[in-house]
Amino acid sequence: TATNTTTEFQTGAPGTLLLEAGDSLGTTTNRLDLQVPTVAATSAGTTAAGDIFLNQVAAGGALTVDTAIGLDGRANLSGITTQANNNDITVTVQAGSLTVTQPVTAHGSGNVALQAIGAASDVNVNGTTVSSTTGNLQVRAGQSILTSTATNTTTEFQTGAPGTLLLEAGDAIGTAANRLDLQVPTVAATSAGATAAGDIFLNQVAAGGALTVDTAIGLDGRANLAGLTTAANNNDITVTVQAGSLTVTQ
Repeated sequence: TATNTTTEFQTGAPGTLLLEAGDSLGTTTNRLDLQVPTVAATSAGTTAAGDIFLNQVAAGGALTVDTAIGLDGRANLSGITTQANNNDITVTVQAGSLTVTQPVTAHGSGNVALQAIGAASDVNVNGTTVSSTTGNLQVRAGQSILTSTATNTTTEFQTGAPGTLLLEAGDAIGTAANRLDLQVPTVAATSAGATAAGDIFLNQVAAGGALTVDTAIGLDGRANLAGLTTAANNNDITVTVQAGSLTVTQ
């Protein structure tokens, strides 16, 4: 069934959903519709079609990527991973926030797209990393993109060239005390500035080396994004590079 047509998996807290497949988990047009509090998933990536497409329906509210309980002899599973064939990961939450507390890792040049659509919805990456080896990363939040960890504590987003990082939020992208720690070659970000707190705080960690503000690749129907912008409320932009040069081309 098409996305947002039928809820395929439903449980309430403290229940969890564990998904394990040799190949694909959903498709771009027929995503797995969830109404669960917590999910973990892995694709062995038997073919290039072994992507992961998950959609938390509006009735499900918030979704956490964490540890799911294994059943019938299966061990518990943490986070979301694709293991081969450069497979992608796409997770959308229709209403409520998306919180990531275990790694989200795409294989090779696989892309990762995370989105919380609701106007009051955040994407929180807390104490873990969203990563690809060389793929593109994208995070979109109706409200804010945040982390609970202090600056230079945990790398929230990591990829290698030619991968890029695109960040789009209705309000804040990081905070002064809890900046988004990056290890990426290229970044672009925009805040719509819903409130006076809608600033952008980015920190390229020492292991990331040089950082370029340029054009980031849009995923899951989003156009490419160039440069760093705040669109309202006199919001600030703060970018720090711990080691290596900062180059601004957009």
